[in-house]
Amino acid sequence: MLQMHAEPPAAAKSFAWQSLYYDFEREIILRSVFGRFRVNELALARHFDVGRTVARDLLIHAREVGIVSKGEKSHWWIVPLDEARFHDLYELRILLEPVALESAIGRIPTAQLDMVEARLKDVIARFPQVDISDLDVLEADLHIDCVGHGGNPEIIEALRRTRCILVSGKHIQVALKRPTLVDPFMDEHLDIVRAVRRGSGAVAKKALVAHLRASSQKAAERLAAFRASQSVPHLPYIA
Repeated sequence: MLQMHAEPPAAAKSFAWQSLYYDFEREIILRSVFGRFRVNELALARHFDVGRTVARDLLIHAREVGIVSKGEKSHWWIVPLDEARFHDLYELRILLEPVALESAIGRIPTAQLDMVEARLKDVIARFPQVDISDLDVLEADLHIDCVGHGGNPEIIEALRRTRCILVSGKHIQVALKRPTLVDPFMDEHLDIVRAVRRGSGAVAKKALVAHLRASSQKAAERLAAFRASQSVPHLPYIA
């Protein structure tokens, strides 16, 4: 969900970890549901048959998303993601994200809103024949990129801590293997984006609060279902 801008040598290095990141992220998130575990950087490098630098890049990006942290003795740890943390992070989003979005009205380039709306309409037309990667883009469009134009940088920084619940939902949904793979949130996003385009701050805020509350409830239900029915295999780099 993050765009990487670099010169050619750095771009090659970024590609090394990016090609591995989805699988790594999935394994970290699915284990976070069951508690706090240590991630061994050397074992991670050996597991993926890459150098320590690439393994560290994976961990650094995961820390930026909020799914791992660096603790005592510079060890890497999975951040637990239980019902209480899910609730707390959604509460933070409900308090701050609508405020940030309202302050972003007039700051978001028209071309960007055009692109966001076009992507939403495209996925709505194709649903349910969509990929998780399509939904990643739509989530980032609204909740990271549009909100990121908000006028208070302290609020934007605080919201960075909540990004882990954006990425966790997709992996839990896939792991549950339900007939309906994804949550069709696109119409809700479209209503919010259109309110932003009209400059209707109060309408956009109200719609976003309703969307986040509904998402919170559905996320809690999926998390409980996953914890009750699933297990995760042993991996050599997680202890």
